[in-house]
Amino acid sequence: TSKRLVYVIGYPGSGKTTATRSVMEGLAFTVRDKPFKHTVYGDGTVQLGYEREQHGGTDTLSFNVQPKVIEWMNTATAQLVIGEGDRLANSKFFKAVREQGWELSIVHFKVSELVALRRMDERGSMFAPGWVQGRMTKTNNLANAWRGNITTVDGSMNKGSIAAALRQILYGGGS
Repeated sequence: TSKRLVYVIGYPGSGKTTATRSVMEGLAFTVRDKPFKHTVYGDGTVQLGYEREQHGGTDTLSFNVQPKVIEWMNTATAQLVIGEGDRLANSKFFKAVREQGWELSIVHFKVSELVALRRMDERGSMFAPGWVQGRMTKTNNLANAWRGNITTVDGSMNKGSIAAALRQILYGGGS
């Protein structure tokens, strides 16, 4: 079986962290610190970064982590690696892991700017408007550049439906 990287992209407030947390909920896990923080679940799935109340996933990692992650993925034995968040959501990272032979699936949690901003407000996220707009533009550009590798999920659905859609993408009908 081929090794898969499933990377979730979307606007801040699109449900990336919430859905990933929901899918992995209940699984035993260990957070490893080396060569960067990552979470190893009981089923062998690896998540880049770790969970925390807000801004989990790759947003927990340092800004200069990308070379370490690329190097680690070159020898990683995991069959499924999940990434979500802004830190590694870029074409250089996606190209590097594809060159290593990983099957790349990008999941785009698509929501309107209005929905994203409302959710950010509801959870008390305080970001400069320019930063938010920059993340939105980056997501749009990435989704356009990688459209052949993208599965779009309607991020305006309820949390359970979004998590179910992600679970289906990750594990298919069997889980």
